[in-house]
Amino acid sequence: MTRFVHILSNVTYGGGEQVLYNLCREIPDDNFLFLLRKSNQVPLLNNINNHSPFKSRDVYTKKDYFFTIIYFLVLLVNLKLNKKKFDCFVLHGFPCQYILFLLDLLFPKKKKLMIYHQIKHYHKGIKSIIRFIEVFLLFISSAKIGAPSHRSIYSLKNYIPKFMWKKFSFFLFKNCFTPIIENNKSKILFNEINLLNSKRPYILTVARFEDFKGQIRLVKFIERNYLLKNKLNFIFIGDGKNFQDCLKFKEEKNLSNIFLIGSKPRNSLFNVYKNCLGVFIASYEEAFGVAIVEAQSFKKPVFVFEPSLKINRNIHILDEDKKSYNIEDFKKMISWYEIPEEEKFVYSTSDTFISLEKQI
Repeated sequence: MTRFVHILSNVTYGGGEQVLYNLCREIPDDNFLFLLRKSNQVPLLNNINNHSPFKSRDVYTKKDYFFTIIYFLVLLVNLKLNKKKFDCFVLHGFPCQYILFLLDLLFPKKKKLMIYHQIKHYHKGIKSIIRFIEVFLLFISSAKIGAPSHRSIYSLKNYIPKFMWKKFSFFLFKNCFTPIIENNKSKILFNEINLLNSKRPYILTVARFEDFKGQIRLVKFIERNYLLKNKLNFIFIGDGKNFQDCLKFKEEKNLSNIFLIGSKPRNSLFNVYKNCLGVFIASYEEAFGVAIVEAQSFKKPVFVFEPSLKINRNIHILDEDKKSYNIEDFKKMISWYEIPEEEKFVYSTSDTFISLEKQI
């Protein structure tokens, strides 16, 4: 068996993290996870290093990113000095893509895989310099590049100039996933929400309040579509950078059908998902959006603004600027279509491991 060392920076208990925790739990002798930021959400497993001096949180500053990179360098030096036996580095997200060239110098005989968990978009203006730096560092490294969906691989190819494509090896990183199960916490939370929303039909949104997650665009969409106001509620679960901005907008516009209930443990959401009309993913970019996967596992339709998020017939694209949506429009979209085997995007833990092993 191949022994993998996984390195992950951002620990927010999203889809990518859950995949890695499952790997470490179910194939423990061959998957070791080193976190660049510690988190109290991380399970207590022997093969997960959760001893970083920097705590994970929802919103990072430039200073936080700097210290994350410093700890990354410290971690690599420790791995080099300790001479741990492993076959391959698997790097997940920022800032790993900027350290690949150094990995080739420190560990020239080790295989390297770089996994992108978000869809890549062109940077504009001065930020385009970041893109060229990133692509150049990828170009001079020996790493293969993976992504958790075919559409995210496509976005990566568009991010990299076409004349460079022959240099890169792209592969599908098959995500394993553990569905939420029913428990007492889930029943309690659902009863609390039922009291809040007067038992009306509701659409659920579960995500950190980050810019790219799109909660601000969603509350503005709800405000424009006044026909929804007295017939349909929207439940937002999560916390973070834009929470207060969304709350302020809701109060200024007197949006009584929006409920921002803060962050809740994932394992308490079973009944909340089960009883919703559908799940709204307002995100600008998701490669493996955990809320999309959870909605699909509950056979709930997903509503999005971005065509790039359309995985199958159960994902419905809405016009962000339209002002005449009503509850009947949503009810027309709640029929569930069974997903053919060839279109599945969640796999077993062994499938995930094999998808990595094949790259060695």
